[in-house]
Amino acid sequence: MDIRALLLQFALEEEVETVLAPRELLDGHINKTFVLTVKTRSGAQRRYLLQKINTFVFRNPAQLMENIRQVTQYLRAAQSAGQTQGQQTLTVYPTRGGACYYEDANGDCWRCYNFVENTFSLQSAQSAQDAYRAAKAFGAFQRLMDGFPIARLHETIPDFHHSAKRYDALETAVAADSAGRRRLAEAEIAFARKRRADASRLLPLAGQSGLPLRVTHNDTKLNNVLFDCESREPVCVVDLDTVMP
Repeated sequence: MDIRALLLQFALEEEVETVLAPRELLDGHINKTFVLTVKTRSGAQRRYLLQKINTFVFRNPAQLMENIRQVTQYLRAAQSAGQTQGQQTLTVYPTRGGACYYEDANGDCWRCYNFVENTFSLQSAQSAQDAYRAAKAFGAFQRLMDGFPIARLHETIPDFHHSAKRYDALETAVAADSAGRRRLAEAEIAFARKRRADASRLLPLAGQSGLPLRVTHNDTKLNNVLFDCESREPVCVVDLDTVMP
């Protein structure tokens, strides 16, 4: 796998003269991510994120990347109109052929984003203010996406929202206890079982006038917000793979 050669498949802002040593990020669990620093023909240095898409989880990378391209373009238009209160969005770099992702000779699928400079992420909140700011970032994301034409979005993971099926999967896992951890999770299992009816409460109403379909991020973890290194204010919501109706 030649990471440098892969990066050069994408249409970046400037022609790349040198790609310096790539660094793999190990925080994520789904996709394989590398940070690459490049020196451009003008002598400037830039950093990019190159990701290998997990096509076992995301079986249709074309639809996945079409979603992300549309969402980032929509958010960027909102940013240009001054609606984002300082928040940024990711840039999806197309391939030199104009595609949203690159498929290599092995059939692996790659995408390229900008590296959001002067930011950091958190694996756990260090204060209540950190949690508040992350919630504020996701709230702003949801508000900005409220006008997006929802019919354009693909379902990247079938039944991702089907809470009744999720509950059934939990009971199957409890019965199998394949890792021998059931005894360590009895309190959590009991908590879920007391709320079994809630898992099916909203499904019959979905798509009706009282509960219209909306765009939602679906992975609102603290570490999917990038914070400014100085102010600790939210800068960018990331991990847009599960943005769906």
